[in-house]
Amino acid sequence: NFVPQGAPSPAIAIYRISGGPGYTFDGPDGLTDSRVQIDVRGADRAGNEGSGYAQAYPVAERLRALLSGYRGIVGNTNFRLITILSERQRSEKPGSEVFHTFSLDFQVWHRAT
Repeated sequence: NFVPQGAPSPAIAIYRISGGPGYTFDGPDGLTDSRVQIDVRGADRAGNEGSGYAQAYPVAERLRALLSGYRGIVGNTNFRLITILSERQRSEKPGSEVFHTFSLDFQVWHRAT
C-alpha cells in the first residue's frame, strides 16, 4: 500500500479505501463491496524530464482497460463486477525528482469462491 523510496519507475500502489459486507433482507449475502484506489507513479530522473509521465500513463490506461467492467474468478476470489468510479492525476516535486501519479478508483464487488 505504498511505493518505497527509490522504487523503479513506473510503480504501482494499491489501497483499499473502504468497504463492507453486502446484505439482503435475509441477512449477509456473502458479497463484499470494496472501494480500491490504484496509484501508478512515474518519476522524472535528472535530465529526463517527462519520462515519468510517459512511463506511468500507459500503465494507468492499461489497468483501466483491464479492470473496468471485469467479471471473473482469480484464485479464490470471484469478482462479480469491477467498475471505475473516478480518475485523477497529479505531479509533485518533493526534492530533485518530479513524480507523476495517476490515481484510479474502482468499486469491486467480490466474494470468496
